[in-house]
Amino acid sequence: MKKLCVLLALCVCAFLFAACDTDASKSSATFSKESPYTDVCESEDVTLSLKEGSLEETRAVLLLENHTQKQMGYSHAFALEQQRDGVWYSFDRDMEFDALGIILEPQETAELPIDWGVKLPKGSYRIVKSVEGKDLAAEFTVD
Repeated sequence: MKKLCVLLALCVCAFLFAACDTDASKSSATFSKESPYTDVCESEDVTLSLKEGSLEETRAVLLLENHTQKQMGYSHAFALEQQRDGVWYSFDRDMEFDALGIILEPQETAELPIDWGVKLPKGSYRIVKSVEGKDLAAEFTVD
């Protein structure tokens, strides 16, 4: 019985150490499939940008600005993409988001913290977010 308890305790410890190894999970990001977003647009009604000074290795803060007099709906979902040779590629990691709808009030700016969970290699990137059926993008560069 003692041997079984010791074995079980070792298995639990091994699982916990593997789950806590955040450096291994943040070591690389891959982008292999071409982007499904073929109609990313610029809009005068609503804009998406990166908050100045917010870009870190695994996260950033987006600014979503409603320039109209009507409410706009959006969700927590976003897509991270990398540009290579003029073509956008989607992040290979599965991302999970709350399915909650959020309202952006007229003339309001929302700060949206996002975390993609891995260190990005040098290159050109964009975050794509859908607002009121429009796909918007905020581009940035990792040096």
